[in-house]
Amino acid sequence: MKILAFDTTFKFCSVALMKNNKVFSLVNKGVSFQHSETIIPLIEKILSQSRTRLQDINFLSVTHGPGMFTGVRVGLSVAKGFSISLGIPIVSFSTFESVIYGFLLKNQQNDSLKRFRNILCVLSPSQKYSYYQFFKIYKSRKGFVPISKPGFGDIKYLNKILADKGNIYPLCVIGNMNDILRESLYYQADQKVFNFYSTSIEPNANDLVQLASVKKSLKRSSKIMPMYVKPHYADFSK
Repeated sequence: MKILAFDTTFKFCSVALMKNNKVFSLVNKGVSFQHSETIIPLIEKILSQSRTRLQDINFLSVTHGPGMFTGVRVGLSVAKGFSISLGIPIVSFSTFESVIYGFLLKNQQNDSLKRFRNILCVLSPSQKYSYYQFFKIYKSRKGFVPISKPGFGDIKYLNKILADKGNIYPLCVIGNMNDILRESLYYQADQKVFNFYSTSIEPNANDLVQLASVKKSLKRSSKIMPMYVKPHYADFSK
């Protein structure tokens, strides 16, 4: 099985290829707004390193957002182009899903996180605003489901949501939050109900390709649309 995954939703551009359960990955950290110029050379490089032909890929995986407007569209356009020209099926995930799966995978043996049943994933495209979504973690620590719609807001708005503990606590907060929001959340942290994971987690194709390897049969689709999120109050599932 060969899966090619790429993420262009935020400032980094990353590509990963899983071949016979071995993962090859590349990240370009200096992309800024040059995703369209960077993604194809990265894909060509990883195919060369893994000695794989593009036409031999079994699945493509891409994140459909939320994220930077141009970056999201670049990734989807490349995936659709390969899919149409070569007949390769696409499996698509939200940026939140990719980040959370990678976090849980890396922290399976972290006992301090086992008491947390909910995760807030916060992804910041700018210094002023952030995307967010709440998820419930399965007891097995191997899966999760959304318990709110995706949202978009500034630091004041996010702090207002977290001030109302409701039924979302105990809560673990992860993501690539901007510095201002990170500092604000750090000072709110209460270890009894709220855990702030201080290490920044950027969306990346390495996590995405591993998520695709276990969920490809559930997420295969011929119609992949970008996720655009407008500001609104969190709407929690009952």
